[in-house]
Amino acid sequence: MNDDELIDLLRSALADPAAPTADSAAPAADPATATADPAAVAELHAAMCCPAPAPAVRAAEAAFGWLRTGAEVAAVVFDSAASQAGVRGPGPRQLSYRFDDLQIDCEVAADRLLAQVQPPVLTGLELCSADGARRPLTVDEHGRASVRPVPAGPLSLRCVRAGRPDVMTPWLLA
Repeated sequence: MNDDELIDLLRSALADPAAPTADSAAPAADPATATADPAAVAELHAAMCCPAPAPAVRAAEAAFGWLRTGAEVAAVVFDSAASQAGVRGPGPRQLSYRFDDLQIDCEVAADRLLAQVQPPVLTGLELCSADGARRPLTVDEHGRASVRPVPAGPLSLRCVRAGRPDVMTPWLLA
C-alpha cells in the first residue's frame, strides 16, 4: 500500500467506520502491505468522540506529506530545553542539529529565529511550516539567517546543497 492509498484509507475510515477497505477480505502475507482491520477501524472511529478540527487535519496531512520530501533528517545533538532545569529565566532556546558534515545551530526566542549553517556552502535555506509552505531565507557568507517574527506552529529548516541531498531539521515549536 503506498502513501496516497494509506491517506485515502484513513480518511474513509474516519468518515465511515463501516466503509470497506481495500483487500479487506484477502489476508495479507506481509504486514507492510496489510490493510486496516475493519474492527480496529470501527473501534478507532468510536474512540474519537468528535471529528478533529480542520486545521489539525490539514497540519497532520502536511506533516505526513513531509515524510515524502526526499530530504535527509538531521539529528538533534543539543537542545537547551532539555538542560534548563534550575536555570533562572527561560531565555532563548538553543538547538544544534547534525547530518554528516553539516551542522545547523538555531536560537529560538519569542520574536526571532536565528540560524547558522556550517559549512556555509548552501544553495538555499528554507523555513518550512506544517501547512507545507516553504519560505526562502537570506543566508549571509557565514551561513547565518534570521526570521522575524517567528511563525506560529511547528517549524523546520531545509538546507539545499548542490549535488548533495537536502537536509531538514526535525519539527520544532517556537
